[in-house]
Amino acid sequence: MTGGRGDRGELWTRFRTALDAARKHAVILMVAIGEQNDELAIVSSGRVRAGFRDADRIAAQIRQQDSADGREASNMLMVARESAAPWLLRAPWLGSLSDALVALGRRGAVDSRCATEDREILIDLDIDRVDLSGLDLEAAQLMRVCARQSRWDGTVASFVEMEGCLLDDSVMTAACFDEASIVDCSFERSSLGRSSWYRANVVRSNFDGCALVDARLGRVMFSDCSFRGADLSVVHSTIPEGIVGASFLRCDLRGTNWNMRSVSGMRFVDCKFFGVRGAPLYASIVDVDGPDVSALGDGSMVVSEDELRRRWLGNG
Repeated sequence: MTGGRGDRGELWTRFRTALDAARKHAVILMVAIGEQNDELAIVSSGRVRAGFRDADRIAAQIRQQDSADGREASNMLMVARESAAPWLLRAPWLGSLSDALVALGRRGAVDSRCATEDREILIDLDIDRVDLSGLDLEAAQLMRVCARQSRWDGTVASFVEMEGCLLDDSVMTAACFDEASIVDCSFERSSLGRSSWYRANVVRSNFDGCALVDARLGRVMFSDCSFRGADLSVVHSTIPEGIVGASFLRCDLRGTNWNMRSVSGMRFVDCKFFGVRGAPLYASIVDVDGPDVSALGDGSMVVSEDELRRRWLGNG
């Protein structure tokens, strides 16, 4: 194994944590089905799927380091999935957002749902404080959906179109927004750890105070977005391409933390950098234009790339 025993220990700890979480919620799901508690069964089944999805991603990393260890992890995951499968099949919800809302007693919330053959469209919904972990939203369209203080752990929202949505103070651990189109949305103070944003296009959206620790932001484009006080640091160095190739255009990055992030291949255009901190993994910023380090972010103190690096690393 190339990474050494220390790396193996870290990966296996994370793998077992994810797998144990899936197993625990599978037991809760079994009890919920026996008691005919549909709401608990919906929540538990989503968390089981989220745990398996997280374990599967980590198992793939283990396979890259050692094929024998990878086979062991895959076998453990297969046994756990086979054990949970009978209960997942009996769960009252199979992943549709509108079906989940109906099962949770939010029938009024889906009156504005527009059904199509290949996608789900939801408009003007108010579903604050709902648990929809493990939801399948791939290629859905959400317009003016208010889901603050909600749980979306492991949600699959790749290719989703979102406009005018409010998702503040939510938990979206390991959610997937790959190739999504997100416009005028707010994720303020949300937990987005280990989320994935590969090739997403995000415009005029608010990530102030968000925890984006270990998030995968490869080739994502953020335009006119705010990240004030957001944590973009990396804790687990095993994530591949953590932020390589991302673009930030006219974004407010004041007070952000980038500790151990790779900024290789990134673009910063007319961004606000006052108080940026945390030493990135690679100190060389490939493409930066018009960095503003003024406290008010009013463009009164535009500096060179070298000066930006000096201030950035000086705040680490």
